[in-house]
Amino acid sequence: MSPWCPRIGPGQAFNPEFDGEIEFGISLHPDQWSKGYALEALTPVLDHGLNTLPDLQRILGVADAPNHASRKLQERAGFRLIREMVWSGYPVVVNVFENT
Repeated sequence: MSPWCPRIGPGQAFNPEFDGEIEFGISLHPDQWSKGYALEALTPVLDHGLNTLPDLQRILGVADAPNHASRKLQERAGFRLIREMVWSGYPVVVNVFENT
């Protein structure tokens, strides 16, 4: 079974035991790259996190390693690279946005 949702791909923002950090990830099918979906998903996460969670210290952002547009988007939003890894068989990068 493919890990891709029909047409676009999965995304999530969560931390079941909020400890000052949330995780954001979106995995778009390559056909959907560079169409603005990552920005559309990231914007409300940053807005909600920074404006309604006073104890938020960090947002971890995950991007498909080969998706350079998504990586650049997170960089422009203020995220910095902290790790490259393989998750569920797919190369990803993990970036952090620190709320200081």
